[in-house]
Amino acid sequence: MLKEKPVIGAFISDDFFFFFEEESIKTLARLKKITGIFMCHDNKPPRKLLNMRLIVSVFKPNKIRLSKKISISFGKKCVHFYITENDFDDCFIHPSDWVRDNGPSWRDCDSNIYITRGASKNSSIRKAELINLIA
Repeated sequence: MLKEKPVIGAFISDDFFFFFEEESIKTLARLKKITGIFMCHDNKPPRKLLNMRLIVSVFKPNKIRLSKKISISFGKKCVHFYITENDFDDCFIHPSDWVRDNGPSWRDCDSNIYITRGASKNSSIRKAELINLIA
């Protein structure tokens, strides 16, 4: 059983959405790994909602992973979200005013990745919207 509120993630309309509570960010900074819940729609009929495990890991850049990456394993029902220590620091520990208020976002291949944190403006609305989109 998780002691902290889990990270929530979803894949909706070709984009990734993540919500981090502030206490989850503190745990991730301390432990370098945290789990949560990830939801996406199954592409096979009947289109049902897939409940998957989300693992967020902070790592030192190396030759294999230089930046942020999302890896999905439908067979294992698991999603890994990797973020470098530098990106984690820029997005969560020492964000600019705009990033703190609006959350970081970036483009990866054909998808946009949006992150909302509990301290962001309208975070409760964004969290509710995310939960409603995946419900």
